[in-house]
Amino acid sequence: MIDERLTALEVASDQRRAELSAVLDDLPAALSRRALVSAAIADARTAPNKGAIVTRGVRKLGRMPAAAWRRARSSLARR
Repeated sequence: MIDERLTALEVASDQRRAELSAVLDDLPAALSRRALVSAAIADARTAPNKGAIVTRGVRKLGRMPAAAWRRARSSLARR
């Protein structure tokens, strides 16, 4: 029973790995920041949950100063 479950998990993992490698093969080797931002904006325009996206973005922006402060404080403590 356990061997069957492990085999099924391995097969599912191999399938996901193959799907991810296929997706990576379709992506360009290098993507400019401008292209990335414009693609993100285009995706956000068509997204059905715009409110959640904006809320998550604002929260991330709000955490940035605190994260920078922690990073600076920890680098000063190491000296």
